[in-house]
Amino acid sequence: MADIDALVLNSVNASWRRSIDAATLVACLRGAREPAEWADHVRAFFEDVPREALYRFVLAHEVPPGCLLATYRTLVTPEERHGGLESWLAGLADAA
Repeated sequence: MADIDALVLNSVNASWRRSIDAATLVACLRGAREPAEWADHVRAFFEDVPREALYRFVLAHEVPPGCLLATYRTLVTPEERHGGLESWLAGLADAA
């Protein structure tokens, strides 16, 4: 799990002075923590992390696919959404 955490955190923290940790990112993705304070980092998770790494991270941290999709739809405006990513996330949620 440490390898996937390092890969994901390097991607989401790359553009910011303040760094999010894995536990905080997971809490935001699950909806257990309001992501507003970390919105840019969580948005970067969806936009900058390769899909395979994103998938491995959410599996390793047991993030429910429905929560992941809800967080994506909350943080990423319809104009900014990537149709392929949203469809993929919806497919994960439907399969769960």
